[in-house]
Amino acid sequence: MQDPNDLLFWRTIEATATLLAVTALPVFLSRQRVLIHRWLVWAAIAGLVLVAWMTGPIGLLVLATATAVTLTVEFLRLYKFSTVWTIVAGVVALAAALIGRNQENLALVGAPILFVAGAVIGYLAAPAEVRGKGAVVLGLAFVWLIWCPLFLQTAQAAATLFVVACFDVAAWVGGRFLAKGSLLGWHFAPKASPNKTLAGLLAGAVAVALAMAAIGYLNVVQLVVILVLAVTGDYLESRVKRSVGVKDAANWLPGFGGLFDRLDSLLLLLPLTSAYSLLPLFGFAH
Repeated sequence: MQDPNDLLFWRTIEATATLLAVTALPVFLSRQRVLIHRWLVWAAIAGLVLVAWMTGPIGLLVLATATAVTLTVEFLRLYKFSTVWTIVAGVVALAAALIGRNQENLALVGAPILFVAGAVIGYLAAPAEVRGKGAVVLGLAFVWLIWCPLFLQTAQAAATLFVVACFDVAAWVGGRFLAKGSLLGWHFAPKASPNKTLAGLLAGAVAVALAMAAIGYLNVVQLVVILVLAVTGDYLESRVKRSVGVKDAANWLPGFGGLFDRLDSLLLLLPLTSAYSLLPLFGFAH
């Protein structure tokens, strides 16, 4: 009997490959540079996840570590931390990845230790005008980063990435091409994220439903939870960027800016998905 995790993973990979193949021609014919770049990034991420999964724990740990370190560096650059402190924080993120590969350490030890480490580094290294905020936010960021390795070791990771990618692309397309009139064009977060419209939200909701159906996990409650957390995560990331006066967290990832910009919808979904995978540790069944 095939392992349920493997079944979910390969079903997700098949759905991802199918959707990429079906959308390739219209995306490239659209000549929309941002849309083309997002399609290419999605394909690249899917390929990286597939390679990491097939190479086993080492591949997953390498991918998770690279993700954690990249996110840490981008985040500290936003708050204008010095290069020295950015390197220090990158080393801590590396430690987080190593701690996060062990579920017991992650659940019982890693999160509080990393919060303290992040808070101390944030207070010592952040510019004076954002010292208090830097301490709290960096502490929380480190707690979030420790979930990356565990998240990427589960089949739920691939499924979540697929569903969220569908939401992001559909919301962008809906907001760009369908936001007509006062109702569909209504902006629900005009200050923090002026491009978020009702049309984009509705398009994203439809995409999430179709994506969940494609992998055989369509559930109304889960759909609502994913929508709420994805939109909230996107909103929080936008607030962080607006607070420091930048549009994107970085400029190396085509169509998005940085990895932080690409994974913003996962800010709240990632720890929830990881916590779900920890349930067996405490005697709960999936």
